[in-house]
Amino acid sequence: MTMTFKTLIKYILACWVLLCSCASSHYVQNEIVVNDNADVTLSSDIMDGIRIVKPMSSDSKSVIGRVDRVLSLNGNIYIVDRKNNKLLSFDIKGNFESSTEPLIGRGKMEYIRIMDATVDPMDSLIYIYCDASYKILVLDAALNVISSYSFDDLFYEIAISGNFLYALCKSNDGFELRQYDKRHLDGKYKTLLSQTEIIHGVMGMGKSMNSDGNTCYVSMPFSNKFYKINNDIIESENVVDFGDLWFDYDKSKDMSGSLFIKHNSDKIWTIANIVSTDSLLLFNTNKAGLISVVNGTQAIINEEIQNIEIPFTSTLIYPIGGVCGKMVMIVPNSTIINYQDYCTSHKIEISLNNKELNKLIKNYKYSDNPLLVITTIK
Repeated sequence: MTMTFKTLIKYILACWVLLCSCASSHYVQNEIVVNDNADVTLSSDIMDGIRIVKPMSSDSKSVIGRVDRVLSLNGNIYIVDRKNNKLLSFDIKGNFESSTEPLIGRGKMEYIRIMDATVDPMDSLIYIYCDASYKILVLDAALNVISSYSFDDLFYEIAISGNFLYALCKSNDGFELRQYDKRHLDGKYKTLLSQTEIIHGVMGMGKSMNSDGNTCYVSMPFSNKFYKINNDIIESENVVDFGDLWFDYDKSKDMSGSLFIKHNSDKIWTIANIVSTDSLLLFNTNKAGLISVVNGTQAIINEEIQNIEIPFTSTLIYPIGGVCGKMVMIVPNSTIINYQDYCTSHKIEISLNNKELNKLIKNYKYSDNPLLVITTIK
């Protein structure tokens, strides 16, 4: 059969469109094997210096009830505090600057309950998502409202990567990752990822998304995969082989939330709090300590982090959104007070090499905000 010239052109165009479509959805796949032998790690092995910040708590406006996410923009630190229903802003020395508390209300440029926030370093903006009612407020760095967008669905987390806003939301079958053009948030969205193997009534610990403004890491709930996104492209899919540590979905899918947690108390079923540099990637799980990935293929479980610079340690990390390769360890005021009491009862002088930290600990009060141990990872 002879093909006409027009038919040939249509055929070539169709093949080209198909090829471009396949190329745009292609990404690198990596496998990461976890060494299940728990290890004690020196902070110097994974961290490249620390900075201690004590956020001011001189009045009720500056008090942090609970740290849910930490962000950075133009040198300032922003804390999402869902317990007190606000986003707080501090300068790098810990001086309180402002909060979104005056924005609480039912107006178009107000919110009822804050859910999450992300920063856009490219345009020096902050986006907060509110789940009552479903809306995103766009703020400037001083937390003044610029615009408001309403949505029909519940988002659990949001993140900015380049010109796009990503939203992790509940779908009919599970969870999905949506991509919105940040310049047209009231427009259409594209679904990039979906996860249907979920356990109803159970939520993960920590944050599934973290972005420095350009590169965004996403881990879908109940999945042993995480993805690296740059602007509008999924660059890589990373499959983490936890071995026997990973939970059995087929045996767990019909369990209630409480029964699932009871039967899987010794298993890993979530990846969260991803922070990365060119040479090192760190993340938490619901069970194991801090997991460090070196060379992109091998991972080590760090059950304990020994830090010779400070008397406090934790494997729970809070990636700092808006900057690359930085995270925070939160030291609650109760932990500091207990350390003071221990030193007093054992007649130990609080004397640290870090004079600034020494002074902070000696003068700490129970009403003070938690300490922020800001770390740059290697």
